[in-house]
Amino acid sequence: PSDDDSAVSIVKIKYDVYEAVKEALELINFKFDKNAKILIKPEIIAKAYPYMTLNTNPKVIDAILKILIEKGTKPENIIVAERCQFDSMEEALPRSEIDKVCEKYKVKFVDLAKSQYEKRKEGNFEFEIAKDVLDKDLIINVPVLKTHLLLGIAGALENMTKVVSEKCYKEISAKKPEEIAQAIALLNKSLKYITIGDGTIGMQGNGPAQYGEPAFLNMILASKDPVALDSVFKEIALLRNVPYLEVAEKMGVGTADIREITIVGEELGACQRELKAALGSRLIKF
Repeated sequence: PSDDDSAVSIVKIKYDVYEAVKEALELINFKFDKNAKILIKPEIIAKAYPYMTLNTNPKVIDAILKILIEKGTKPENIIVAERCQFDSMEEALPRSEIDKVCEKYKVKFVDLAKSQYEKRKEGNFEFEIAKDVLDKDLIINVPVLKTHLLLGIAGALENMTKVVSEKCYKEISAKKPEEIAQAIALLNKSLKYITIGDGTIGMQGNGPAQYGEPAFLNMILASKDPVALDSVFKEIALLRNVPYLEVAEKMGVGTADIREITIVGEELGACQRELKAALGSRLIKF
């Protein structure tokens, strides 16, 4: 275990997902107040079944809820919340099977598209962030580890862009590449959370949606530093062109230099495998 706030744990799934998630959290010395109000932020971007790797594996959400409740958190103090990017949540949630996990643990699911939003100014950007996110003591970000046509990879930083309103998200997406990178960095700088990266399957190729392919990573990553986690995933996948991570580091969001990141659990070299990169026709370049 490491006390370094930028440490990233890598745990291969040997027996079951619960054991891997539990070990990944222990390795980054994850501690929390059992009375804290907690929000779990999975990734549900489309009406897709778990094996399609677009959405967070429900087994990972199940493991997180089990761990929190075992440590004394009351179900009523936890919500699972997300805003679906491509489809209505009414269609996407049942396909994701995350609704069944919430029912199992008697935890409320919140559609952030129906949340009230609060304006927050960071640098030159004004964000509309869901109040359901802002009023929590602990946020657990649970992205699928993917390649991404625009950004190179999608992980911790990209997944938190869904906590803003659809209008705000579209405004960010319409900006110049340099401004998109800055907006993602500033948004994440304004939010404090830990990340559990879902590499149970993961995605390669022309992600993050239906044109990507399963990557079969069979691992869980965890970190208190989203930039460090995304940088470790980039190294695991042997991907090179991810300039927005460097922007995030320069803006003080986290550590992108792999030489400065403490890795616990599995050795990085033992986990590396070359994933198919996104074609890059739209990849942002500075």
